[in-house]
Amino acid sequence: MLYLLVFGGKMLMVCRVLKEDARVVFTVFKADLPLLRWLEVGNIGCLFDMVLFVGRWNSFARCVSGYNLAGNRIYFLDDDTFCRGSSPGIFGAYHIYPLRSSLQV
Repeated sequence: MLYLLVFGGKMLMVCRVLKEDARVVFTVFKADLPLLRWLEVGNIGCLFDMVLFVGRWNSFARCVSGYNLAGNRIYFLDDDTFCRGSSPGIFGAYHIYPLRSSLQV
C-alpha cells in the first residue's frame, strides 16, 4: 500500500509491502517536484519527536514531544480491517514500527 502525506512542506510517501511470510517491509520517500521523481529518504532519525500516522482514509505527521508517546514511529491506522474480517468503520492503531527509511520486520 502507498500512503501520501505532507510534512514540513515536503510530500512524503510511505510504501508498505506485506510479504507472504508475514514480514512487513516499508520504505519512506520524499517528492522531488522540480524533477518529478521520488527520492528514498536515507535517514529520518532527525524526527525523534515526530510520528507519522498513515491509513487508508488519511495520513498525517505530528509532533509528540508534549504527549506521552514515543517519537520516531509510523502508526498504521486501521488499513487492514477488511483483511482481518473486522467491522468497517472501527478506528484503531495497528502495526507500530520505528521510523526508518527502509525496514523489514
